[in-house]
Amino acid sequence: MGSTAETSAGTSVAVMRRGAASVLVVDGIQMGCGRTGPFFSFEEAGIVPDLVCLSKSIGGYGTPMALTLMRPEYDLWKPGEHNGTFRGYNPASVTATRALEPYWTDATLEARTAAPGERVRRALTVTARRHGLPDPRGRGLAWGLPFDRPVAAQAACEAA
Repeated sequence: MGSTAETSAGTSVAVMRRGAASVLVVDGIQMGCGRTGPFFSFEEAGIVPDLVCLSKSIGGYGTPMALTLMRPEYDLWKPGEHNGTFRGYNPASVTATRALEPYWTDATLEARTAAPGERVRRALTVTARRHGLPDPRGRGLAWGLPFDRPVAAQAACEAA
């Protein structure tokens, strides 16, 4: 599972690279497309990447698709030079467009992620307290329990 950028940590990474001869690439494959609330998991941290990798659910309706978003100054590719496993699959382009139109034209889906995400957080908090674990970590619908003791992980799995 990928990890969400915490505001303080994510911002410090973005600030550290400003002015440096570097390119900030964000992997949005695991946590992007609304899983943490906003479309991009790094938005809340104020991170402005140079390139963003997206895949999986970006295709909408279960169709495979991958794409790379980049600032115009880095877009030096000629047609056909930049390809990958799920690029150029026309049905995925159609379903991705169709999925983006009703779900991302306003903040409705982002807001709808909050309530079930809060239910997941509460349930994991109960599990954590029952097994003496640290509080769950995450945002939106992407939550997890930190297991600081292998025995605790086994006990929580058996109880589930």
